[in-house]
Amino acid sequence: MHPLLANCLDRLPVLPVHVQSLFALFHDPNADGRQVGELVCQDPALAAQTLRVCNSPFFALPTEVTSVHQAVVLLGMEMVQGLVLATYFQNTLKSNGVPGGWLDGGADHALATAHIARWLLQALGEPLQAGSAFTAGLIHDVGKLALVQLGPEVEQAVVERRLAGADWLTAERHVIGLTHAEAGGEVGELWGLPDPLIQCARFHHTPLEALNEPMACVVHVADCLAHVAVAGGGVAAVGCEPMEAGAWQALGIDDQEMAELAEELLDLYTTRTP
Repeated sequence: MHPLLANCLDRLPVLPVHVQSLFALFHDPNADGRQVGELVCQDPALAAQTLRVCNSPFFALPTEVTSVHQAVVLLGMEMVQGLVLATYFQNTLKSNGVPGGWLDGGADHALATAHIARWLLQALGEPLQAGSAFTAGLIHDVGKLALVQLGPEVEQAVVERRLAGADWLTAERHVIGLTHAEAGGEVGELWGLPDPLIQCARFHHTPLEALNEPMACVVHVADCLAHVAVAGGGVAAVGCEPMEAGAWQALGIDDQEMAELAEELLDLYTTRTP
């Protein structure tokens, strides 16, 4: 492991007990919605925030959700787990004051990627995996949470390389010697995440390197589209965060279908954003 990364991991905020317990449920084949509901309800503020997200225009549910248990019934256990983690990351992925830095807009981008990954799975006819896609999209940039522990001077140096024309991975490797994607894989292992989520964090920029993990391709496409959606650009602007053609082809989507799907997803995101 890169020595700087080891130092970053040591400085990471300690996960709240209920978040650690939710991660543990990912490994438990006997886990049920009742357990998720009970964990969330141990933290009233977290439960309230989760319900606000659940009732947002993104989900367009036919009825107002008034309890975490009801949310589990309507959205499924995996999706509610993802929403709880979304709430946690909304409070954690906050900029440390470096414009254009690792966490500048990080919470909004993470949530946008999660929603678009979910929509993409549904559009591909895989609704049962939508909850997993939501969570994978949500945590894909978790490596940035580790690298920000290096301090604002290092972060500013990376931003300056970006402003000079380098992409994120090139800028990070030049300044630090490792990337936020590599860091994300290590964070996932530290937190005991399931291997598919670790693969998505580690390979969301290079999804074809992920072994037997098509979800990395889903997250890669969602990540690129989310950058455009949050910035308010059009589909042509996807080039600002290059999308690998092989990623959508690996999902059985041809170029024309990808363009049409991108338009549909971005329109949907725009109309459902308050």
